[in-house]
Amino acid sequence: MTTVLSAFQTLSLEDRALGFTHANLSVVARQTKKKQNEVEEFFARFLLQNFSLGPPFSHHSEKLHRIYCPMRTRYLAIVDALLHGKDIEYLPEVQRYLAGFSHTKNKSEIITSETARAVLSHDEVVSFPEIYLPAYSTLQVPPNRFANHLFACIDRKKGIPFIEVSNIARFFYKHVALYRLGKILVWRDLFVEWVTKSGKVETIGRIEDNFPYSWLRKIPPAASDASTDLSFQEYVYAETIAVLESHIGFPLDEDFRKQILEQMKDDNFRRHLVFSLGHFSYLLQTVPARTNPAFQWLVAIRSVCVFSTFLFVFRRQEKLAFSIHVLCGTFTRVTCSIR
Repeated sequence: MTTVLSAFQTLSLEDRALGFTHANLSVVARQTKKKQNEVEEFFARFLLQNFSLGPPFSHHSEKLHRIYCPMRTRYLAIVDALLHGKDIEYLPEVQRYLAGFSHTKNKSEIITSETARAVLSHDEVVSFPEIYLPAYSTLQVPPNRFANHLFACIDRKKGIPFIEVSNIARFFYKHVALYRLGKILVWRDLFVEWVTKSGKVETIGRIEDNFPYSWLRKIPPAASDASTDLSFQEYVYAETIAVLESHIGFPLDEDFRKQILEQMKDDNFRRHLVFSLGHFSYLLQTVPARTNPAFQWLVAIRSVCVFSTFLFVFRRQEKLAFSIHVLCGTFTRVTCSIR
């Protein structure tokens, strides 16, 4: 289906506000000699697998919308069943999908194919496959370690390797960068925040010029308040620390802040920290595995929160002092390993 994508890209170069209208999808179908429903199904799947499951793009075309929304619902149901050990075949969403095939089609192959597509469409699963899919090694996901490439492009004006452009674009628009107040923020979300607060609107061009289909999730023009002089990388780390501090209930002192900033340069550490902060109730209920790259920090955070529930009789300053004491005690090995 690369011919379909190429045909639409050619049209979009002429008009970046093109949109997925019925007329434009008809043009692509004629040019590629494909059935229109095949073209619409391809684009619905393409959008789900390359952009976050946020606001749909399909409102320009009623037919595309009718394909996109049930597909999104089906994929979410499949992933939920997969993660909870349920039988995928008998999901109502899957049964309706299977009903559209002739009896000569191999049902098992269809389910296997749809499961793989569903995994590729799920923002959290593609962001943290080693956490969500440890028992499903046959399910392949695209590379997901591109934070440092993104920082280099935005902060240091470095080009993106051509071979990785599509993967990094998918990373920017789909992968989880942070959880805040129960909401998933993908990398684009944090970038928009940072541009608004830093006033560095010229960096928008580095994204739009480098990433294919950037116009599908165009960065909106916004009045800048220039309230930060942090680089994008520093902003991401600062926002991660802010989420951490919101959970423990007090600000980290300068020494701990320096330590965690240094640790977050290891993207494996940062990703596991972000995941645990985003699923905080699970962290409180479950001791992290020693193999977790952020093990010592997570145990320290967990200890502070668990102990703090017994400190309601103390005044705020006493509680703060006790919490810092617990944190310091838990961080002995971390401090030694960094210094």
